Amino acid sequence: MRSAIMANPWITSVSISRHWPKGVVVEVTEAQPLAVWGKAHLLVASGALLPRPAHMRLGALPELAGDEELVGQIMSQYQALAGLLTTRDMEVKRLSFDDLGGWHLELVSGIELKLGHDALLERVNRFLFLSRGLLAPHLHKIAGVDTRYGNAVAVQWKNEEK
Repeated sequence: MRSAIMANPWITSVSISRHWPKGVVVEVTEAQPLAVWGKAHLLVASGALLPRPAHMRLGALPELAGDEELVGQIMSQYQALAGLLTTRDMEVKRLSFDDLGGWHLELVSGIELKLGHDALLERVNRFLFLSRGLLAPHLHKIAGVDTRYGNAVAVQWKNEEK
């Protein structure tokens, strides 16, 4: 019975005990999704990519993307960023990595950050510092911020049609 239940990739643990005289108690622990990975998978806390059930509602799960060989690194960076980005409009909506462009972060507010290949947390902290100061009154007008410069950022403004 245990083997059959554990064959389901969404089951992380199962405990089976007899309940005398004619019963069996089965306790099952399911994997909890951490993020969406592509169209067909969900990333769980163990770092495994599991098939996405068709009926599952995604709710507010962030989307992570990149080469599947880098899933552990992408998950680690997401967890570090989630610790930094704690306010409602500054939560991670999408984090991706590609060899050419580096890290790309989209916030739930719609602001997209280009972060490059290294010093990711330092660059996000630079953006957060500016977003709480100089850029604070203009955040709703910002489409993206390129933080790949050593000591500066480039701001891309939204197109405002009148």
